[in-house]
Amino acid sequence: MAEKTTFNIIQFPLDGVAAYWLSLARMVSENKEKSLTKIIEEELSYKGDPFIRHLLQLSLSELNEADFRKIVSIKMEVALQDLQKRLDLMRLALTDIASLENPGKSMIKIQAHFVNPPLSDEKAANLAQEMLKVAMGKKNLPSDIDKAMLFNIDITQKPDVFLVGLLFYVMFARREGKQACQQFIDCIQNNFFKIGLSLVIDGFDEPFIRKTLRVHRQRIVEETEQKMNMSLEICLALRNKKTYNYIFELAKAWLP
Repeated sequence: MAEKTTFNIIQFPLDGVAAYWLSLARMVSENKEKSLTKIIEEELSYKGDPFIRHLLQLSLSELNEADFRKIVSIKMEVALQDLQKRLDLMRLALTDIASLENPGKSMIKIQAHFVNPPLSDEKAANLAQEMLKVAMGKKNLPSDIDKAMLFNIDITQKPDVFLVGLLFYVMFARREGKQACQQFIDCIQNNFFKIGLSLVIDGFDEPFIRKTLRVHRQRIVEETEQKMNMSLEICLALRNKKTYNYIFELAKAWLP
């Protein structure tokens, strides 16, 4: 299957998300040979943002608009709750890195965010230790994994991978020092964690980092909710066969 550039609604700016929907609306407007259903099915054949895919899949259903909105609102609430939890966990790990916290204590604090932790404390610690060996040159990477993949921290990772990655950074900073984390900055795809780790490396203290990241976290959640609401309205406009000009004005109304 052909590759196609996709985006993560959390990382992309509001105007970038609007541009995605406008490109889809233009495709529908200009393509007289393909139905809206066919174009959406083709779009779904590519890997994309989970929330956007959910909207597109629902748009192919026979749900009335009220039920459509209800289901999307539930999906949105769940997604935003997960986003806030992951940002909180990143913030926790970053403040622990800044204070050179005992990794055992960090593990307890991280696991407390899960009703059913994805890994036992022992397994998570063992996997983080294996990452530590690779980082310190005591173990070679498997041939199918590169450095950027192993040391990445991203909002879309599976919970177990995400948890182990955070614990690794706490362990590494405790053993090698905060400045040694600089070597991993380019491996990190998530802007929130990358910015926070850069603050740690630059020597800002734990209270400043905690406060700064709290503000940043709240702004990310608010903007993500805005992008999700905009996506819902534009998706419904497409489903209701509104003109491209209408969808363009709708998208423009969401932009500052």
